[in-house]
Amino acid sequence: MLGNNIFGIHEQALTVHVQRAQILAHNLANTSTPDYQPKDINFKLALAQAQDGLLAPSLMTTHPQHVGGMGCNDSMHALLETRVSSQPHVGGNTVDSHVEYAAYAENTLRYLANITFMNHRLQALNTVLSGGR
Repeated sequence: MLGNNIFGIHEQALTVHVQRAQILAHNLANTSTPDYQPKDINFKLALAQAQDGLLAPSLMTTHPQHVGGMGCNDSMHALLETRVSSQPHVGGNTVDSHVEYAAYAENTLRYLANITFMNHRLQALNTVLSGGR
């Protein structure tokens, strides 16, 4: 009999990758916002919380008139860390678009690697269940 968690940690990793992508996109959207400080998450800590069931996707708002926030719930919001900039920027904004794009690309590659692993796992299970045909 198959267990409920046939994908192992990869299922939770997808959740964290999606939420991190939303955070990084939020940083990029605020490259011109005065005094904006880019955020990121500690992936290992977020993944540990996801494994413990403490991290679930949801939208967070900071004002009643906002429609969705940075795509993270209160537990993810607590994991947000301000990214330290290598150089000061005009207007107090420390978003470095090159750093954000690189982080977004790396996050996307890791997301796709998890999807590939899960697809291989499904193909293997299909092979076993079909009797190797």
